Amino acid sequence: MLVVAILLASVWTIRYERDFRAETHDLHEFTNELQAAYPTLPPGTQLYISAGPAYLNATGVLLSYVVGAYYPGVQ
Repeated sequence: MLVVAILLASVWTIRYERDFRAETHDLHEFTNELQAAYPTLPPGTQLYISAGPAYLNATGVLLSYVVGAYYPGVQ
């Protein structure tokens, strides 16, 4: 039973790390494309993103953090 638990934990950890690396890579690509398209935005601007990575569009909190980090005062 212990061997099965260790094996399952190992598989889950490897899978989680692989998914995390893929999402991190996608996030870097997305922010690079965003900055290339809009080098600067004045504060008070509203930015609408419709074609970002799926996990960013699904979680508005992460998307607002990314936009706020690169464009202070932009919504």
